Amino acid sequence: MKNLLLAIDLEDVRQMVQNGDQYEDRLVANTKRFLDFFKERDLTITFFSMGKVAEKYPGLIKEIHEHGHEIGLHSYSHVPIPSQTRDQFEEDLKKNIDLIQDIVGKKPIGYRAPANSMTPDTEWVYDILDKFEIKYSSSILPSSNPLYSWRLEKNYDVVTNQFPIPELPMSISNFIGKEIPPAGGVFFRLLPGFILNWLFQKHDAVVGYLHPYDIDTDQEFFRHYLLEDKPLLNLLMYIGRGTVFRKLDYLIKKGWKPIRYDEYLQLKF
Repeated sequence: MKNLLLAIDLEDVRQMVQNGDQYEDRLVANTKRFLDFFKERDLTITFFSMGKVAEKYPGLIKEIHEHGHEIGLHSYSHVPIPSQTRDQFEEDLKKNIDLIQDIVGKKPIGYRAPANSMTPDTEWVYDILDKFEIKYSSSILPSSNPLYSWRLEKNYDVVTNQFPIPELPMSISNFIGKEIPPAGGVFFRLLPGFILNWLFQKHDAVVGYLHPYDIDTDQEFFRHYLLEDKPLLNLLMYIGRGTVFRKLDYLIKKGWKPIRYDEYLQLKF
């Protein structure tokens, strides 16, 4: 078996669009579908939760924890790091930590930046994460991207230790001349399972992400956060949502085991 570090980034996109409350609340139901899927297969993974989500749905966070999954940090308010000062970032991080710790009685040790927005100009974030005793990050997209990216030197396998804490960048594969993150939400939904498996084979372990909305075939159509001026990318947010569980089962049968990030890193606290 090979390890599939496919975390769920727990965010409610309605909280990040204007008048979002007018749309149906679907986060809890979709998250529970993920919980049922992994429970039926006796698997545990990592959920990176926004503070605002934990604040609004503390029962859901408890349920995720009780299912044996790791709860990591995904910022309090999902503001991309380059849009924050150091003081704002530190305040946001502390709120995220305190909310999760109060709910599950355990301090989270993993962090994922909103929108994978760690860039060369925000390397200072690692010092703050280290200050708050965060043990690892998974926040860098090391390829071209219309939002945020950071092209790292490719002298690492799954984890790079060039920062004060270990960083697990998104896994990147070359596909028809383009470097893409095949285990990232959009590409995971768009590409056939056999293509995903072929691209995954080039890695010792695969790092990626999905969101609760990535399985939601009934969500109302609206412009997603950070994509208001990118209509084509916004449309892609809705394609392939009915294929995710089938592809996950296919990949599991091909030998890819979803696993907690802290378990992969052998972090025991």
